[in-house]
Amino acid sequence: MAYYTGIITRSDLARAFVISDAAATKDLKLYNELAPGNLIYRHNVFGFVPGEDFQPQFSELTPAGVLSIIAANLAAAGVPCDSQPLYGIPTESLPLPVHLPERAVLAQILRAIKQGCKLQVSYHSLSDRESGQERVLEPHALANTGLRWHLRAYNEETCDFRDFVLSRFTDARMLPEAAESSSRYDDDWSEIVTLQLSPHPQLSEQKRTHLLIDYQNENGRIDVPVRRVVRSSATCCNTWQ
Repeated sequence: MAYYTGIITRSDLARAFVISDAAATKDLKLYNELAPGNLIYRHNVFGFVPGEDFQPQFSELTPAGVLSIIAANLAAAGVPCDSQPLYGIPTESLPLPVHLPERAVLAQILRAIKQGCKLQVSYHSLSDRESGQERVLEPHALANTGLRWHLRAYNEETCDFRDFVLSRFTDARMLPEAAESSSRYDDDWSEIVTLQLSPHPQLSEQKRTHLLIDYQNENGRIDVPVRRVVRSSATCCNTWQ
């Protein structure tokens, strides 16, 4: 929280770990003793901000790990001591290509969201002729599709809200100016709609039945509540419509 959002307070620590304010104060004092210069107290925010030479001491602050923590709303990530499964149940996952920005870039993006500030970025679009040029955004949220992360932000250049693929940011800097737009002005983000999915009608009845077994469905249809902006970018394959 300190590095990626740009501020950590005694109340944040107490709430995250369900401890008293006094205990949180002692923890912050101990941290400053173990990692001098990492956190600097600022009276105007009643909390600590990361120092210019901040270096991770007790956590791997990789974007992949941090985004998983944020998505799961966890205070910290548990790391096994060895390769043995903690619960005695072997598991495996499919490694997918990494689609994430550099640590420093992600930190600037998250700080701008948390502190409600404008963000100057260098973004590389596949369709934009001016890809890579500087632009100013007013970000308010992140979205995870399961395969890659997106930033939802107001684009000052085009005067509208858009989705930006997080991995295509090569540079970002939080500006001191407060953002003028927020999620309450983003109608496509605020409104929840329901995607209705059903097996493709050209599939045989047997295949449609087997396909539905994988999912909780009602009358052969799957209802998925999503933000309206997701509906416009949703894609279907040849098994669903």
